[in-house]
Amino acid sequence: MTEGAEAKGETAGGAGPGGDSRRVPGPVVLAGLAPLAVAGLYLLFLGHRSDYPGHFLAGFGATLGMQGICLLLCPRRLVAAWVGPIAIGGAIACVGGGACLEGTVFRYSIFDPIDFFNQSLGAAFAGLAFLSAAGAGRPSTPVLRAGVLLAFATLAAGFFYAFR
Repeated sequence: MTEGAEAKGETAGGAGPGGDSRRVPGPVVLAGLAPLAVAGLYLLFLGHRSDYPGHFLAGFGATLGMQGICLLLCPRRLVAAWVGPIAIGGAIACVGGGACLEGTVFRYSIFDPIDFFNQSLGAAFAGLAFLSAAGAGRPSTPVLRAGVLLAFATLAAGFFYAFR
């Protein structure tokens, strides 16, 4: 890591040997494997209920995206102190938001506690993924970019499977 990166508060997460940042950052790969594995197991064993992995992936993607936005808005000098509260508070806020959406916007069907559980489980996974990628400071730019792509991709996959 260069001195300039240290001064900006960036970590080395994602830069490969020799500083090659074109590779997919390791923390994001690990963060993305868990929800994909869970969604794959849902599809394998409960393929007739594609809304289960859909709600899980949508909860993961929406929560990870919201946490990333909060991290970007947080002043650099406060990032280390706010990583934990952003992860926990963000997951709790998204669980509450999911309950509101499930009870209002998607009210055409009855409130489904299983859908709510799957969305909440996805939000909890996102909180853990966020903590693993952010650690104790602001992730490097490649990690942030890959995290944004992961959030959008899982949110889009969630909508696809939930409304299939």
